[in-house]
Amino acid sequence: MDFKLGWNHDTPKMMAAMPRLGSYIVDAEFDLLMEKIPVEHSWSTPVIKQGGYMMFLNNKKGCCTVSTIGGEIQTKTANAGNKMLVVPDALIDEEYTGLTGGPDTGLYMDLVAKAGMDPGYFQSDDRYSDRLLAWATLDPHNGNLVRFAIYYFGGVRFGINLPETAAWQIKHGLPWDYIANPTSEQGSNDPGSWGGHSVHAMDFAKFGETCATWAMLQPMTKTFRRMYIDFAAVTIDLNWFNAVHKVPVTGLAYKDLVADMQKYLNPMA
Repeated sequence: MDFKLGWNHDTPKMMAAMPRLGSYIVDAEFDLLMEKIPVEHSWSTPVIKQGGYMMFLNNKKGCCTVSTIGGEIQTKTANAGNKMLVVPDALIDEEYTGLTGGPDTGLYMDLVAKAGMDPGYFQSDDRYSDRLLAWATLDPHNGNLVRFAIYYFGGVRFGINLPETAAWQIKHGLPWDYIANPTSEQGSNDPGSWGGHSVHAMDFAKFGETCATWAMLQPMTKTFRRMYIDFAAVTIDLNWFNAVHKVPVTGLAYKDLVADMQKYLNPMA
């Protein structure tokens, strides 16, 4: 299988200008929400039952930032009590090339997130069009906040500075983890030595998180997340709400979740 990357590392200046989800230690209300989060949870199970995650052209192009949106939509629609929505590859390609201007150059995550707000994704086909109601970044090194974001928002977009060791691990069916003294076969453990990649993380457990990438589930340890993930963001769109406008499992109402997210957003710099 070919593995294409394509996340262009967002600069510190770009990231400083993004809306951020504040620290989970904010107030009593936020702490009560944290107490309801289990030690482990999977949003991927309904997706697997309906055929699994798609490649979304990420074996042919460095479109991982847009492929991540495709996986995110699969997760949200499969869990919201509706039939899972699978965005066609033609729309993935149209969105990707539209944002790059044509060349296969990869993309910055902030550009992709802003495009979701205005004009929205996949606008040429009403059956798949998707517009974000809100989005925010969060500290990927804060494990509790990552769990909070996955549980209440259905997943997190991660930007990963993949080391060469990650390529060796995925080809051998191993979880992504930090290798302190890699062999020459395993390659470099330096962040970004393989390249930048975007994934959709939607499960968490004691060991760490699991993401969807390249049409498969790829586990990663907490140590790997702390070492190599520099970007994390959550999004809200209508795909995450069921017929009575509530979030699956948690039962949060649409209006309350949107209001809470806006409450905990730090002002843009």
